[in-house]
Amino acid sequence: MALEAGADLILELPVAAASGSAGDFSLGAVSILEGLGCVDELWFGAESDDRRIFDLLSGILSAEPEVFRRSLREKLAAGYNFPSARAYALAEALRQGHGAEPDIQDLSKWTGEEINEFLRGSNNILGLEYCTALKKLGSNINPMILKRRGSGYLDTEIEGRFASAMAIRTEIVKESGLWKSFPAEAGKKISSRIPEASMAILQDHLSKHGIVELDDFSDMLGYQLMYETAESLVSFRDVGQDLANRIISLRDKYTTISGFAGLLRTRNKTQTAVQRALIHILLRIDDKVPDFDYVRALGFVSGTRVMHEIKKKGTIKLITRASGLNTVNAGTDIAASDLYEMVRARKAGDLMRKELTRQMVIK
Repeated sequence: MALEAGADLILELPVAAASGSAGDFSLGAVSILEGLGCVDELWFGAESDDRRIFDLLSGILSAEPEVFRRSLREKLAAGYNFPSARAYALAEALRQGHGAEPDIQDLSKWTGEEINEFLRGSNNILGLEYCTALKKLGSNINPMILKRRGSGYLDTEIEGRFASAMAIRTEIVKESGLWKSFPAEAGKKISSRIPEASMAILQDHLSKHGIVELDDFSDMLGYQLMYETAESLVSFRDVGQDLANRIISLRDKYTTISGFAGLLRTRNKTQTAVQRALIHILLRIDDKVPDFDYVRALGFVSGTRVMHEIKKKGTIKLITRASGLNTVNAGTDIAASDLYEMVRARKAGDLMRKELTRQMVIK
């Protein structure tokens, strides 16, 4: 889809980053872009296009001054969930003068409520994490903001010219029966809101392969949890001691991943955060910081100069053949892809295709 829509090169974000929090996702993505050696700008969509806000808040998050860390601990101990606690900690850091340059005095007086409102924008959160990662890595890549228009990130109804990805996914699931039986009738609501080439690819894929959802992996995770202990669970990413204890005490009530996440969530642990932790248990992703020392190309446009530039200037290993994954530490990525394909093939009633047999798409 991306190649048909005009992209020159598609790279795979390793599953350790792709399944992580906004911070983990961004750090993985920026680490890879930095390693390519030829990236000048990083564009991202956001609800706000005020560059000053992103610069100011990312400066605090990358430096983590003591006042920020202390306030964050206090708010978490008081029962705030992490996003809210971080917003109030940022406000406290601003109040005490961190990042209060003359041209942003108005922003330095922001309250926790105002920062929380800014961070309600899911794209603002991810954009802020991109800027934070760039500063942590000392990168010269310039962050560029594209202001989001149309539906909000979390909107589930297709309205107006620009629909949210969540609304499109919701519509796809709602019409799941049509994609198999009447592919030409499915997706009428979204056909005018995505590129024509993307719609054709989507119809073809869903009519042949169907839809895979999070709860399709429930039995696999349920089986794993039977053999885990609180001590073993804390070795997985995003699974702290409190969550590990709750998993063990409530696992007899386990039915599905989403249902179990609803049981496990608390005042300061959102359901989304719990689901991430459960996915990490399923995929056996531990709490160690991954080395982003390679990147896999999934597709590119023949003749594009970017491949030459990466090979010339990059410090990261570029994998262009599936067999090349055997030369790097890609075991988790291969296993995650094969697990997904196993479930997809079972639902669709066809044969599983192993990840190491897949070839790059060349347009």
